[in-house]
Amino acid sequence: MAGLSTLVEAVSDVLDTGGTLDVVTGRIAAELRQVIAGPGLDELFAGKQKSYTAFADPRRHFIVHCSVHHPGHRTEAHDHGECWAVYGAVRGVTRYRRFARQPDAAPSIAALECVRDEELTPGQIDVVSPGEVHLLGNETDEMALNVVVRPRPVEEVWRRRFDLSTGAFVIHPSSLRSTARG
Repeated sequence: MAGLSTLVEAVSDVLDTGGTLDVVTGRIAAELRQVIAGPGLDELFAGKQKSYTAFADPRRHFIVHCSVHHPGHRTEAHDHGECWAVYGAVRGVTRYRRFARQPDAAPSIAALECVRDEELTPGQIDVVSPGEVHLLGNETDEMALNVVVRPRPVEEVWRRRFDLSTGAFVIHPSSLRSTARG
């Protein structure tokens, strides 16, 4: 899988070189954009009906995750704690919503304001910074496929899940649940 190998090598080089968060995620975003534009990543999704980790670096601990979003897929509003993520749209349309977190209204009650609501189409990249509240979903009738680079497996990351109607949040260390459109 040439596309995956190229991406893994590029991300490894970026992480080995280091830099500020913006520099590292910006360079990974640029590399992912190039890889998505070329051949090879589509084959990562051949025959796949569920999301999976395509590569886990044993030394640097970053992962390349292949996200398969069926029609109606939607995550809860959440953050990735102290971790970033770089998303690349491979096929279909994925809606990304971002929220600015205002000072908490009370303990475990966040005040969230939607500041970005956009659709990522094939070839587009989105960078989520540590602590940034977001949700994503597939509101179309077609599959949406994304490649995600994270500094470590999501199962190792503490996250907050937010209830958008009340602002209530909980710290949740295990995998995010997703819900289908009703």
